[in-house]
Amino acid sequence: MVNRFQTTSKKHQRSSEKIQTLFFRRPHPMQNLSIPQDWNVYFSRIGDAPAALRINLALIEVAPLAEYPQHVRVSMKLEQTNEHGFPTPEESEAVYDIEDQIDRLAGNDNIPAGIVTTDGAANWHFYSRDAEAFAQACRTLLTQNDRVCDIKISEDAEWSFYQEFLYPDSYELQAIRNEQVLRRFRQDGDRLEQPRPIDHWLFFHTEADLNAAAAKVAALGYTVSDSGRIEQEEDHPSYRLQLSKNAPLTDIDNDTWELIDIAHENNGDYDGWGSILVQ
Repeated sequence: MVNRFQTTSKKHQRSSEKIQTLFFRRPHPMQNLSIPQDWNVYFSRIGDAPAALRINLALIEVAPLAEYPQHVRVSMKLEQTNEHGFPTPEESEAVYDIEDQIDRLAGNDNIPAGIVTTDGAANWHFYSRDAEAFAQACRTLLTQNDRVCDIKISEDAEWSFYQEFLYPDSYELQAIRNEQVLRRFRQDGDRLEQPRPIDHWLFFHTEADLNAAAAKVAALGYTVSDSGRIEQEEDHPSYRLQLSKNAPLTDIDNDTWELIDIAHENNGDYDGWGSILVQ
């Protein structure tokens, strides 16, 4: 994404670990079960404020939906926040209760795209085919709950807000994938801070790009485990570079972001990582 959402720093990620459960434990209820769903959370910044974004990533597969051309933002001021501007556990329960009520109002005429919590406010984003009625119903609901709210409607037939602002960039998307894997490691009792061999895969369109990237990663302490041409579908990168380096999993975001940079600098793609369990 450009400018408004910036990839969260490692320092901010560490400070966010204690509050991640407030967001990760909450699947988003949807009335319209025909819409694909893949709800995930990532942390970023909006301006100078940390932000937690809970997004339906699967909408990227179908966006834009022509019958839902209006973007509705329902913003509600939080009554109890911590030092990050996020809701306290008690406030989170109240917010989730209100969210359930908003979702019941949404029905099949409004598609939830994401929830952005930042700077003392919860912001629900929907794409609608009956925005005025939905906005009025939400306004009535929040007034009845004695909540300060601000609701805005905008025309967005291309779903630009979802695709350009809500949807994570390549670094944020990789952080989401990293966290999904790390969660499984934690559940299995892994000691994430212990160094272990970690394999990474990058793909390129030409051998020259692969060789240029290999020289850069070698300078960062990576060992090239395998490289060369592989059979791929037409238009897919056909040169694979497999790397390995001993490192703790606590560094995985910075390590993968660094490799994304190298892949992009050489017209390639970063394709993921794998490692062993250390108990």
